[in-house]
Amino acid sequence: MINLKARNREVKKRLSAVFGSQNVSVTGGRGTARGWCDIYINGGKRLSDADFYTHEEMNVMNSIHDKAKSLLEGVEFYGYTDDMDTKHQEVIIQVNLTGG
Repeated sequence: MINLKARNREVKKRLSAVFGSQNVSVTGGRGTARGWCDIYINGGKRLSDADFYTHEEMNVMNSIHDKAKSLLEGVEFYGYTDDMDTKHQEVIIQVNLTGG
């Protein structure tokens, strides 16, 4: 059985070392979502004032997402296999850019 609080602290520690603790939020799901791990990363300032993310901004966010995923290798998350035999982990990593 996974100790969820310890897992979430480990996730926060690993990501904070790279992105800064003020830019990382890690929360665990409650109720029927118990076991899920939601990760929010502030990836810095927007590159434009557009009402949508530009290709460059999407590349920055994807790069941060991939870096976060690699930093979390070895951390155990709950998972499940769907009807198509695809394995999923119960973790969501969301990257946002702020400002303009």
